[in-house]
Amino acid sequence: MKKKILLFILIFISFRSFSQAYNYMGTYNNQGVPNYLVTPRDVISTSFLNTVNTSLPERYPVPSYNPHYIQNGAQTNIEINGSDSADVWVTFVLEGAGYMNTLGFYTYDLSNPPTTVPNANQINIIFPNVSGLNSGGGLIAGDKVKLGRFAPNTGIGWVLLANAWNPSTRLVGNGLWKLYSNYILNPEANVNLRYHNVLLNEPITNRIILGFEDIRRDNSSCDNDFNDAIFYITATPNTAINLGNINTTTEPGAKISTGNIGGLESNGSLAQQIAKRNVNKELINPKINFDEPKKLTKYNYQIQTSALQEFIPSFGLDSSTSYISTPTDLIQLTNAVDVLSTDYFLASERRAVCLSTKTLTSVYVHTKAICDRVAGASLENTRDININGIYPATLITLKKEEEITEFALSFSFQKLSNNRYRYNSHWNVSDFPSNSEYINFQVWGVKPTEVFYLAEKIIENFQISNTIDTIYLFTPPPSILLKSGYYNQGKINLNIRNNPKTSGLINIWGTYRQSENSPSIVFNDTISLTNALDQTFILNKNGIFDAGFNIQKIGEPKVDAFYLADGAWVENFESNNIRNNTLTVNPHTKINEGNIEKYWIERGIVATGEVKNYFSMHRPLKIGLKPVNLTEFQYLQFTGSGINWLEIVISKESVSQWLEQSRIIVQLDSTTKRFYINMDDFRGSDNQPINRNDINAITFSVISNNVDYIPFDVKLNNIAFTKSGNCDSNQTIAGNSYSKERYESSSTLKVENQNKINARTIYTAANSIEFKTGFIAEPGTVLKAEIRGCQNNN
Repeated sequence: MKKKILLFILIFISFRSFSQAYNYMGTYNNQGVPNYLVTPRDVISTSFLNTVNTSLPERYPVPSYNPHYIQNGAQTNIEINGSDSADVWVTFVLEGAGYMNTLGFYTYDLSNPPTTVPNANQINIIFPNVSGLNSGGGLIAGDKVKLGRFAPNTGIGWVLLANAWNPSTRLVGNGLWKLYSNYILNPEANVNLRYHNVLLNEPITNRIILGFEDIRRDNSSCDNDFNDAIFYITATPNTAINLGNINTTTEPGAKISTGNIGGLESNGSLAQQIAKRNVNKELINPKINFDEPKKLTKYNYQIQTSALQEFIPSFGLDSSTSYISTPTDLIQLTNAVDVLSTDYFLASERRAVCLSTKTLTSVYVHTKAICDRVAGASLENTRDININGIYPATLITLKKEEEITEFALSFSFQKLSNNRYRYNSHWNVSDFPSNSEYINFQVWGVKPTEVFYLAEKIIENFQISNTIDTIYLFTPPPSILLKSGYYNQGKINLNIRNNPKTSGLINIWGTYRQSENSPSIVFNDTISLTNALDQTFILNKNGIFDAGFNIQKIGEPKVDAFYLADGAWVENFESNNIRNNTLTVNPHTKINEGNIEKYWIERGIVATGEVKNYFSMHRPLKIGLKPVNLTEFQYLQFTGSGINWLEIVISKESVSQWLEQSRIIVQLDSTTKRFYINMDDFRGSDNQPINRNDINAITFSVISNNVDYIPFDVKLNNIAFTKSGNCDSNQTIAGNSYSKERYESSSTLKVENQNKINARTIYTAANSIEFKTGFIAEPGTVLKAEIRGCQNNN
């Protein structure tokens, strides 16, 4: 009897496993879990799962929010190319389907892809039941199957048999439909709906994520999120797999910046006002810590503080709580007449930000897409999306110096008539219709879904009291654009992203100013692209304060416009304690190329007036007060004249209180002298030498007695942090002489000065003085050159 029962069981298992015409890789248990799993199973980390969920989020349709996954040319099969064969594995990650699906694969010659569906016996069953433990099956994340070893020029296609696992018979049937990775084989009549899987390369782990949409996409119940069954593919060697047309995963960010410092990244007409705003917010005034929600005010749409409140959701994704972070100073500085910013927190983690503005005659001109990439951030990615499947926008990915990753988009509603608006979203500000009132929104978050959720809710709220016109205006970004850029020490550094990887010439044109007081100068340059994705170009435009750029490939209509600046000189004073004050900034038109001995604070200044207490001249080292590591530079040098005491403050990003910053006081007199100050002589409130690892500004302040109006006439030139002290050996001088100045060397002096009218300059060297090409002496200039030992010890 026992033998008969055993024989029956063996026959049943054999029938259960192999009765269909499919090609089975082995036997499986009652829940459809293969008995040929690799041991031990793979470990799937939380960070990897976060990447998967960020790349294939629940409820957000791929055609609307990640359309590039399924556009023509996107790779959906594995291609073994080159000269290497490869071992290939498939690992189960997760599933969220109502069906009990089956995963299989088939192979083909890459030179002859299939045009008809494979026969059943050509389909190899990998996972008979793609259902997780306690979800209709027994698979556990990390369960892994080796598919075999595959020769070069082999294509591996995937097939999902929808609801093909029968839990009663424990057999794989034909299912409701078969969904192939060769999309042309799928059943929908509309060819645009035939994509049912995506491949995404995760470069950190060298895993290729495989995601499936298991419902026919011409069925109204299909959610199109392509995460009903998710696996990943690995290979040895991984270089055998062609990654050329496989999209890359989206990694979530760890943190983002507050809305309180957003909204005013850069603009040529406001350069000095922006710098002054940053100085006041970051250097002088007490700081509010917008990273701690317990110190902020919760946003409540029922308490009216702005007309924009009716549009802003109280909660973000996953019920994150909103707190007010409004930068109210934008109203004084920009074309905004109303501003509201909200930061969304989960516990103590900022997840998203919404900055909204109202403007009366034109769109709000400061956007993260234009501004952040020239203020320390790198534009890593752009993609066109459709909010709610309707409203087009560009989602950007920004990486910042502080390792912050932000996902952002912006859109505006142009007022057509009372309560009737038109949706607009454009890459360049110039593409927005002019002479119109706008309601503007910028949203950024740690992952795309945080941004999508708020954008959907904003539009939903906007439609409660307004009608949105059925015509939507949208301009996508150009395919060739600026990834990042900055000006530093006489050079403009531009990193160009060449998305089509095309070659040819591009024009870079615009205007620049040599100082805060200088007129604009037109420029036009041409550079040559190779077919590389990223290329860096350096434009030598010595003596630039700021510049407006346009980039355009010759022969193409789309332009990328952006603005770039050096740190601006900013005056600061109490208006009731000063009179007749002026601040003039003079160009610094020549910097020694390749000179690593100095870090120049470009452009000299002349300040005059009468003051009772103080008159300060702040100079951020970089736009946005970005810090610079000056550890290698031991001295501060400058030439100066005046009749006052001068307080010099070196500001560190890591020191939050102004009075705690390191400072020193020096005496000026009417004769121009060259100063060298050892950085160790600067002392803060702790009386310790300054750590020069994060210097973000230098400030020169005229100090009075708080009683009388004391006149001042301060001239400062050739300001630099240097690696060595006074009387340097073998110096090359490349400054701008405006008054009485002295330069000395203990050996050789090479001179490239541009001496202005009536300048009085003395050159002293122990060995020789050489006047190089480029030396200029304007009428009225008096020069003295002498060979003797170095004596200036100021």
